[in-house]
Amino acid sequence: MRSASRIAAVLALTVALAAPATAGAAGPTGNTTLVLGKAKAKLLDQRGISFGGVGGADTAGRETRLQISGGAIDTAGARFSHAGALRFLAGSGSDRRVVRLGAPRLELTPQRWVLSAKLDGKRRVVFDLGELKPGALAIDPQKGSLQLHGARVTWSRPAARAIGKRLGARLPRGVLGTLRASAATLKSEAEEQGPPGNEPPLLARPASAIDVSGATLTWHVRDSWIRYSNSEVAPQAIEGASPGAAIPGGSHPCPDQPVEGAPTLVYSFSFPFANGWYDPPTGTTALYESGGIRFSYPSRGIDMTMRNPEIEINGAASRAILRLRSGAGPDPRVAFLDLAASASPVESPAGTFTYAAPIRGALSPEGQAAFGSFGSIYSPPNNGFGCFSISFTTS
Repeated sequence: MRSASRIAAVLALTVALAAPATAGAAGPTGNTTLVLGKAKAKLLDQRGISFGGVGGADTAGRETRLQISGGAIDTAGARFSHAGALRFLAGSGSDRRVVRLGAPRLELTPQRWVLSAKLDGKRRVVFDLGELKPGALAIDPQKGSLQLHGARVTWSRPAARAIGKRLGARLPRGVLGTLRASAATLKSEAEEQGPPGNEPPLLARPASAIDVSGATLTWHVRDSWIRYSNSEVAPQAIEGASPGAAIPGGSHPCPDQPVEGAPTLVYSFSFPFANGWYDPPTGTTALYESGGIRFSYPSRGIDMTMRNPEIEINGAASRAILRLRSGAGPDPRVAFLDLAASASPVESPAGTFTYAAPIRGALSPEGQAAFGSFGSIYSPPNNGFGCFSISFTTS
């Protein structure tokens, strides 16, 4: 019999799926993470059984993350296929036994809440999902997004018996741990471009403003994003932008997620100056640069180019606007970052202005949306995305 929380979640899902599905969208991206309970992880270890992800599924401690490779979020429910496989190991040497669960599939529909996989070429339900807390499920078929937190993962008895028999070991029964999922549907090119005229307006130039004749703009990009994108292809400076020197991760001027022993990588990029202005009475500044950075992670379907940064220093409304392009699609101007510009620049020598400290940037709502499934990861207070070192000269 279904629990009350399971029934409530099914009802909520049924109501949500009454909304129209997103039209013309590609498949969802994101990840599904299985977290072993502490007690069950200890039992597995005591019985000589190890569990983890392989072939594109990553395991760290008690967490195994599966990268969503396809599926749908629509009026029929949410169904996700994943890259990689789940693997159980028992024994050692000639007595080593392996069970591989390939092509994991998560199904969240009013009829089925399961994680299935292929065992010996046959698809089986491996885990049943349930026991949700209020607010643990958020699904929007119209936007093509889903967030699921803390679903209890319970063994399917036939699967547990079959896996235990092949391993020659008894698997701990009952609730194995919890599961969370975060997914967003990639938009079509037409959706990415949006309706005409939705780009942010240029910052109004005051009558008292003076021309900027030159500027130095260096973007120290979020350290964890640089580490992630370097996993497959190093970010590429394009159209005249210049990469900085490779530095140890611990030397990043504004780390958002510092880690011990962070690798030596290129974290900073400088952009050629195009034009700009500065208003001495108010400190308002607009700098327009050229050049860009291309971030590519082919196995994860990431190909993002950020070009022609516009820096607006305007009190609490300070921001960085960039042209964003996914693959070969359009590159509209997007108000990508909110800037924390609280101090005025220092003039020294005359006509040369420098911001004493790098100006931190945080992903705006538009910036989070541009990252698709990453938008849920880079949500406040984890939306910092590096900082800018800025200086400029006036005519």
